[in-house]
Amino acid sequence: MKKAQVAGFCIAIIAVCYYLSFADRYDANESSSPSSGFGVMLVFLMLLVSALLLIPSSVRLWLKKTRDENQFSGPVWLSLLALNSILSLLYSAALLWLIFMTIKFSM
Repeated sequence: MKKAQVAGFCIAIIAVCYYLSFADRYDANESSSPSSGFGVMLVFLMLLVSALLLIPSSVRLWLKKTRDENQFSGPVWLSLLALNSILSLLYSAALLWLIFMTIKFSM
């Protein structure tokens, strides 16, 4: 559980930093640039991997028994769990929004 929490958090941070590195240089006139499309796709895939790691492990770690079994205690680990739980909720909300928009535009 600890490895999944740390890896998911690190991947999310790397994805955001990578996005910020090329988002400033993105120009509306160059929207057809293949490199910007590749960058956005890479960020999306990194966030997807982060979501696949964080959502199940965060949900399981909400139970105190599971946290005790995995020795997931202390202020640092509980702070990481809180941050990852927020990320999990954001990922879930984004997925629900994407499903809603897909249904809305398909009708």
